[in-house]
Amino acid sequence: SGDVTTVYNPANLPPTPNAPATSQLCTVEPVGNRNILEPYRYMHTPVEMRAKCLNEWLETLGRDVICGCFSEDKKDTKDVSKQECEDLTDLEADCYFEQVSLPHQETFRCIGRICNESHTGKLNRTSVLLEGTHHHAGGSRLKLNLTSTTLSYSLFPGQIVGVEGTNPSGREIVVSKIWDGVPPPSAGLTPKTENQSKPNTGKTGNGLSVIMASGPFTTSDNLEYEPLVDLLSYVQSQTVDVVILTGPFVDVTHPSLANEANDDDSEEDGCSIPLEDGTRMQVSHETLFVTRISDMIAQLYEGDAELQTQFLLIPHPDDAVGEPVVPQPPLANRLDTPRTMETNVGTLSYGSLDLDRIVLPGVGKRAVHCLPNPCTFKLNDTVFGATSVDALFQLNAQEVNHGAPAPGGRMARLAQHLLHQQSYHPIYPPAEGTLLD
Repeated sequence: SGDVTTVYNPANLPPTPNAPATSQLCTVEPVGNRNILEPYRYMHTPVEMRAKCLNEWLETLGRDVICGCFSEDKKDTKDVSKQECEDLTDLEADCYFEQVSLPHQETFRCIGRICNESHTGKLNRTSVLLEGTHHHAGGSRLKLNLTSTTLSYSLFPGQIVGVEGTNPSGREIVVSKIWDGVPPPSAGLTPKTENQSKPNTGKTGNGLSVIMASGPFTTSDNLEYEPLVDLLSYVQSQTVDVVILTGPFVDVTHPSLANEANDDDSEEDGCSIPLEDGTRMQVSHETLFVTRISDMIAQLYEGDAELQTQFLLIPHPDDAVGEPVVPQPPLANRLDTPRTMETNVGTLSYGSLDLDRIVLPGVGKRAVHCLPNPCTFKLNDTVFGATSVDALFQLNAQEVNHGAPAPGGRMARLAQHLLHQQSYHPIYPPAEGTLLD
């Protein structure tokens, strides 16, 4: 706790030239159409629809792989425009990538999804299968021979790749090269008018200041949220434009909550909090969130009338106040009309997270924005992606690697998979214990 793990701009580059301080607030906007903004009926999709979605994503990302290979083949042009790739007809694309299961005595290319032949246990070099698309291969799977001494790869179940090799017997592809996906296109800048802030400028004019912290925000022996208190004190002492907080905010695995959940004598879900007279009071999970999260953030603005910092909250599958299945919609009130109850510790709210009341002083706009998990959003013109699921840990447990370059180390290579697969959770099927729909 408290250790610096990553430093961006380590050279301490100078502030943006001609970037004066501005009264403009940092804008927060969702990006793309893949953010879950409303609750949905999880674990309810028919098998046929799931298979269709998996195949559509294989074909979509496979098309990007084809464009990557098309660009690689046109080395003399150094770069191939996106429009040139989009102009490829299906017939031309088929010339670059052929069916997975057909025998080929000569070198050919195909696209597919990496699968584990054993279905259980970790993927290894002798259990790698390639599943083709429904359109080109009827979803058939073929074994990959990865014994070539010059071949380098980094593979995991669910990964969409392009493969080059031969298939002399029709039962096994002898692989000579693998393309492991392509990153998404870079985000462009939005045109600005003269009275708007610069794309990378915060209120100080010295660049956008963003802090990100991950929960749980408690110690293992109490629910006083002392780490969060320290974080908010730091935010108040600095000039911060945005604070991104990922859950869990009310952690169901916390010993105080887990013990009460296993108590057969407990009449309702919730937890007990200590009172000033030394007794304890049973409250709901929402009440704990309000008294420990919402009230702390609200007091931050009450103590500083000039504070313009905005907070972004992203849930976690272990959050007692959120949906347990990923992807998760934003945190929201459980009841349309929340209930309140007067107690000796004040007014307690049931079914509400009480975040709507927190506004920026002098502006009146919301100070707290609830985002889904995972989510992609813009702060001014800088695109951020965030998820509270530890996908890198799961990739590390599932990956089979041989000679794959890792300029920034193993973790950098694992993080690159998220970009090349254009997914926050590219492993399929999900790792055991992951509540992913």
